[in-house]
Amino acid sequence: MESKSLKTTGGVILSRADLSAYCGIDPKTLDAWVRDGCPILREGSRGVAAQFNSADVWRWREERLRSKLVAPVQQRREELELRKLEAQTVSAELEMERDKGAIAPVDEFERATAKLMTAIRTNMLNVVRHAELSLLGETDRTKFAATLRRHITDGLQSAALDAENVFDEEEPETEI
Repeated sequence: MESKSLKTTGGVILSRADLSAYCGIDPKTLDAWVRDGCPILREGSRGVAAQFNSADVWRWREERLRSKLVAPVQQRREELELRKLEAQTVSAELEMERDKGAIAPVDEFERATAKLMTAIRTNMLNVVRHAELSLLGETDRTKFAATLRRHITDGLQSAALDAENVFDEEEPETEI
């Protein structure tokens, strides 16, 4: 590699060929770097070699590599901030819907559902007790089925009324 003896602060002045050899790259790669903004002291012309300051080129390459590493981190940070804003928006919208009574927290739904299931179970077990007296001695299969069906329907309707009460109940809010 032929280097010039002329030094600038922080680097050596090199021709296109010398800088390509110094960096271990093809001269066409150096031309692409120049198109991308690589600093050049003097552009070449017919019979006159282009000149580069090795330190300037090295700093430019380091900055480009650093920015390529930082850009994904910055992009990821922006994505996370956007996701956080979206989550805050969804949370605020859910809070408004809850305040309007349009939705309920899962624990409230679970409590109401448990009460409803208890009401259904109780009413269906009572069907046996109520139907037993009505069906005692019944031998007509059609009448037996109709009576049993009526008792089951009554039990389910009673459970439905209980369900309305379960979901209409206002439970006192506890402060945390």
